[in-house]
Amino acid sequence: GWLYELAGKEGLDVDALLPPGERLEAMDSARGMRRLAVLAPDGSVEVALYLTRRGELPKRDWVASQIGTAAAGSELLAGRPSKPRADRGPIICVCLGVGARAIHSAARAGATTLAEIGSATGAGTNCGSCRPAIARMVEARLTQMTEAAE
Repeated sequence: GWLYELAGKEGLDVDALLPPGERLEAMDSARGMRRLAVLAPDGSVEVALYLTRRGELPKRDWVASQIGTAAAGSELLAGRPSKPRADRGPIICVCLGVGARAIHSAARAGATTLAEIGSATGAGTNCGSCRPAIARMVEARLTQMTEAAE
């Protein structure tokens, strides 16, 4: 999808920005907030538009992850999932959003190479910039296992 950030003092013609389709909308004039979503014919999210006077916006990565999915309307208008996401730990693979916890979990389950970690989590399978960090994590895990066995 695309992300646009606009700033200005003039009014905004929302209808000119949004494609046709079923709309979900929430508005709070006192807080200066308006949120809209347009659904595709199959019910998936086609567009999400968040307007604010105070600069309080939903997290970009979460909003982007909702495009093309059959997201819950209440979550979309609230700008956050109804249930918090599990803590992923520090993000190691930025491309795929894989955290250290998933990598450690895959290593505990028996993954001992970069390829095995990639197969289990997806980490390191795109641009590759995280591969050195993953290799260090795997090496540390193997060292721990060796020391524990001695």
